[in-house]
Amino acid sequence: MQLIGRCVDCQKDSLIPASEGFTCKICTRHYTFDEHGILMAFPKNQKQTPPYFYNSNSYRHWLKIWEGMIDNWVIYKNSFYRWFSMSGFRRIKKFIHRNLTEEEPIVDLGCGHGQLFTLVNPDRCIGLDSNLEFLRVLKKRFPQALALHGDFLSTPFTTGCLKCAVSLHTLEHLYFLAESLEEVTRIVNPKGYFFFSIPTEGGLGWELGRRLVTGPHMKRNYNMDIKKIMDIEHINDARRVLKFLKFYFKIDKTVYAPFPFLKILHINSSISGIAKPREKKSYDLYF
Repeated sequence: MQLIGRCVDCQKDSLIPASEGFTCKICTRHYTFDEHGILMAFPKNQKQTPPYFYNSNSYRHWLKIWEGMIDNWVIYKNSFYRWFSMSGFRRIKKFIHRNLTEEEPIVDLGCGHGQLFTLVNPDRCIGLDSNLEFLRVLKKRFPQALALHGDFLSTPFTTGCLKCAVSLHTLEHLYFLAESLEEVTRIVNPKGYFFFSIPTEGGLGWELGRRLVTGPHMKRNYNMDIKKIMDIEHINDARRVLKFLKFYFKIDKTVYAPFPFLKILHINSSISGIAKPREKKSYDLYF
């Protein structure tokens, strides 16, 4: 089955391969690769409009700062911080190796600049993100990976084409969380998987980390209040994400990290899981 086949404007599986990209048979939109090799697949009209605070000057200022320190964020500065920060990525790597064949693609929704691709074979990786700057970095690091500029709410993947979709430290950022999870259930086939990893946002560990590490760093270097930033940036805490996941998926497994033997939100840094789409998109199946 063709992986890239959905027109994000028509909302139909109507794309056909064309010269240097894809063309929609219905609306004739042409999807092309930019000069960096990124497939431009962002909807012309977004399905949902984000609240006003995402367009505030202070938040836009934060985004520019964040883009400028992609590889220099304080939580990756030393091996101890990195061990905590990458715990979810290591767990997803294990999920991939145990559940997918070497030929099956790894589709990372909200891929950023490709942190997962450092742990798996980038030749089989497809990354989708709304941030072009992150994708440009990804293509420099992993030119063989397929990078898509798109929206989590409306991806260009053909309905039911994926054995597996992956999301690492992305769901906590999504204001339209339920709508995004519905999109995952569209693109993953009924017998497929959704591997996810989320930070233990809302737990004591993340609160202490911000008070002792990231908060002072942001105040000292950028004169910004980390709490105000994260109130928007991490709009969903861990409990909310898990609750919404259960509406759409049967969660077969959850692993807390870095202390999997203690499933306590406050002492871990991430929760990773294997989820399977429910048989029908019906709220009744949740009960």
